[in-house]
Amino acid sequence: MPASARCSNLSKSKVDHTLEETTKDLQFSKAPIMKNFGELEFGQIPEPLKYSRPFEMTTLSNGIRVCTEAWNSQVASIGVFVGSGSRNETLETSGTAHFLEHLLMKGTSNKTRVQLESEIEKHGIQINTATNREHTLISANCFAKDTAKAVDLLGDMISNSRFDK
Repeated sequence: MPASARCSNLSKSKVDHTLEETTKDLQFSKAPIMKNFGELEFGQIPEPLKYSRPFEMTTLSNGIRVCTEAWNSQVASIGVFVGSGSRNETLETSGTAHFLEHLLMKGTSNKTRVQLESEIEKHGIQINTATNREHTLISANCFAKDTAKAVDLLGDMISNSRFDK
């Protein structure tokens, strides 16, 4: 069929411009709550949100708080949250928390950057860092059998980082 014939067929066809109501819930929609729980009284919390898994919080003699949660798994996650994020920066120091987060991976007084990376890779540990308004986070995901090693590495990175020129 020639192009001119196809164009004339398209122009003759009717296009439906009617709007259809969407059933997709928007990001802050109340619809999923209404479907699952109905109208809740003001201040009432849905039953599934009332549950909190048991955990323990220990405060060390130096003031550091350690939260632990038992989980029947072959993997473990360890996180160190430093209570200083971008909220603590001024216009002149903007980006400092994020920059320091990257410097944690540059080596410690005990290990060079290469030794640190080699140790992390040897044990299959994944290290992640992040900065938000309130905290700077360094975390590790590892096999449960390597938890002590991951804690040791994170502790070394937090406590003994080298900030060379």
